[in-house]
Amino acid sequence: MTKIGRFTAASLVLSLMTLGSFAVADAQDKIDWQKGPVKVDIDSYAEIDVPQGYVFTGKEGTKKAMKLMGNLLTNKEVGMIAPASLLDPKAKDKPWFVVFEYDPIGYVKDDEKDAIDADGLLKTFRENNRRANTERAKQGLQVLEVAGWAVKPHYDEQTHNLEWGLDLKEKQGEADMGNTVNYEVRLLGRNGVMSSTLVLSKEDLDTILPDFRKLLKSCEFNSGLRYAEFKQGDKIAQYGLTALIGGGAVAVAAKSGLLKNLWKILVAAAVGVGALMKRLWGKKE
Repeated sequence: MTKIGRFTAASLVLSLMTLGSFAVADAQDKIDWQKGPVKVDIDSYAEIDVPQGYVFTGKEGTKKAMKLMGNLLTNKEVGMIAPASLLDPKAKDKPWFVVFEYDPIGYVKDDEKDAIDADGLLKTFRENNRRANTERAKQGLQVLEVAGWAVKPHYDEQTHNLEWGLDLKEKQGEADMGNTVNYEVRLLGRNGVMSSTLVLSKEDLDTILPDFRKLLKSCEFNSGLRYAEFKQGDKIAQYGLTALIGGGAVAVAAKSGLLKNLWKILVAAAVGVGALMKRLWGKKE
């Protein structure tokens, strides 16, 4: 069974995830799922409405799900939402899920909202990823190609959400194993950032993205933690919107050359969807 992972480092905000395979019995027995419709707390930071046909699990359940899928942990996980069909081995729906993480980095100023260099960021991602692939190959991991932006970075001044989608291609030797998308939304708060990552196959993006955005409309920071409630004296993040897209890589790296050390961290990622549909309901490892 191919393992599909994500990478992390102590100071890293950026993470790449893909759909992984796990036994449904484990997902049902070992994880506490709340079925919609229900309003749930995302740890102590925010609330979100879980509609009919969806399931939610909190911090510990999310960590268990990530491990069952062969993913590494950032230890910032605070929640996960997925269609209930993810737990049904007979379901014909394509699998996808949303992972929430919270990072108490402080108040992120949005003064870069009109100066996000999408082309420059993409070039940096690709350059660092090429170096990382050399190391991946040495370790026998899948080669990951940054195909481009599935959706270019953009900031919504009304919601204080920063969004983008990265198109990732997995290769094994010369074989193209398909594309996956990490669609990222950073919800800015008074004391930190709530990350929500939608993980799905590229071909399903147009279909599922509207559902994802509808889910996020009901996600709101708790009173006292909202972006508009910032007060003088609150902690200010050491980096801005551009570095959030780049992963905040090594926190303040944007000030001294954006993501110049990212390739070292990318080596830890083994990402790809490969023959996911054949493996999703496979044997427990």
